[in-house]
Amino acid sequence: MTSAASAGFVSAARMGSPMRTRPFNPFEKHVAVGLTRLGWVLIAMGLASAVEINLPVPWGDHRTVWGVGAIVIAIFVLFFIAALSGSVAFEIIGWAFVVCGVFWIPWHGLLPPGVRVALGVVQIGTGMLLLVGGAGLRQNRVAVNFGLFELFASACAMIACGVTRGQVLSPTGAAVLIVAGLGLVFMVVYLYILHSRANQFRFGVRFFSPRQYETLVFVVEALLEWEPQVDASPEDIALAADFTASRSPDLLPRRPRWALWVTGWIAPFLTTGHPLAFTTLGAYERGLVLQRLRTGWVRCFFAPTTRALKRIVDVGYKFRRELR
Repeated sequence: MTSAASAGFVSAARMGSPMRTRPFNPFEKHVAVGLTRLGWVLIAMGLASAVEINLPVPWGDHRTVWGVGAIVIAIFVLFFIAALSGSVAFEIIGWAFVVCGVFWIPWHGLLPPGVRVALGVVQIGTGMLLLVGGAGLRQNRVAVNFGLFELFASACAMIACGVTRGQVLSPTGAAVLIVAGLGLVFMVVYLYILHSRANQFRFGVRFFSPRQYETLVFVVEALLEWEPQVDASPEDIALAADFTASRSPDLLPRRPRWALWVTGWIAPFLTTGHPLAFTTLGAYERGLVLQRLRTGWVRCFFAPTTRALKRIVDVGYKFRRELR
């Protein structure tokens, strides 16, 4: 393969998947591992809650306290010690605590049968979504977002049940639901912050947020498909626009962040009916969104947005050579 052909092949690869050209950073690796482990924990909790699997013990109701303690220790081992040391022994200890703790708690006495089964099914589905998201953190972002949202909703439901059923349950049972819900909320916040930090570390943007920068990259990619004669990388143009905006914001249109936010969150629903972010859509759907912004029935409402996007892309294309 000649040098020109090799350069063309690399350029085509970058055009086909611009967000895959950067390797995984340590934050993304930790998020992927955390999502996988949390997914299996939720599946185990869902099975124990929906099927009423409880290990027999000779000391009765005290097993609830021991079960919650085992889950707390397992979370600590799986997400912190094992992540730092990478020891197989810590992994085995953590999963042993998960199995014993989850199946030790008498879930059938904490919630009404219908609520308990429904919560177990939701936890199993949430765990599967997190497993899919952990298997492809960048490609399966929809699974990550929906999994964390469902996890947060189920955690809030557990807290609400613990508070409202405090007069029906024993103090230990109500405390179990509240503590378990607060623990899941903590894990959602922890993974969300870590994921945001991973995106910030991955892109290194100065002016736009990581989500806005990624939206800009995909906008540039869709626009370049309509102009194949332009020999440029979407990431280079977006990075040049971000760098130029951080030094000379007057060169960009008014409220460029707002234009990217509208494109990322509102335009996909109004143009194609997808209640998803622009960055989670496929290449065809992204191009369809931009095409309908210019020619569809919503063009009169989004005319300032399309003009702002064109101006941002023009600035990035003009100043991209300064970063080389």
